[in-house]
Formats: sequence, C-alpha cells, structure tokens
Amino acid sequence: MPQRLANLPEMPEELRYLWGYYNELQTGEALTFTEIRNWSELTCRFITSKEVLILKRLDDMFQRVKSDHLNKKATTPANGPVSTPNHSSGRPRGRKGK
Repeated sequence: MPQRLANLPEMPEELRYLWGYYNELQTGEALTFTEIRNWSELTCRFITSKEVLILKRLDDMFQRVKSDHLNKKATTPANGPVSTPNHSSGRPRGRKGK
C-alpha cells in the first residue's frame, strides 16, 4: 500500500453503506443522476438527496484522480524521450515534383 494511503483515517462506520452503494454504481465512467435514480429504483434502495450528492461527490473525486493519472501517463513516454528525425538536408520537405 502506498505510504500516503497508509496514513488515511478509517472510514466512519456510518458511511460504509454509501461506499458500498458507490462501488455498485461505479463503472469507470462519470456517474449521472439518472443512473443513480435507476439503480435506486431497481434495487429498492431509496436514498435521500443528501446521499445522492455524496455519491456524486465521491464520483467527482474518482474522475479527477483518474483524469490526473491518465494525463500524467500521457505526458510520460513509456520508453524514454521521443526523438524526432533530423531533416537538415537543406532540401525543402514536401511532395516530389512540385
């Protein structure tokens, strides 16, 4: 476990059920109010508007972390820096015959 995660406080027992709900709902894509409503109706888990906002906030945090991770990964080449070809022949670059 990463050190910064090891020092986090325990989740309060009163909120564990919301974490379970979030894990049922979370697909990797941004969570919508419609998805939460449909899930709530299908599972007969009728949640309050405050609980919906908490689930949306959890998902916003997840999406932000996911985006930061993907952006960091995209800016760091896997095999080191990318080299560009040297076009110093003095000839113009373009199609032949023009």
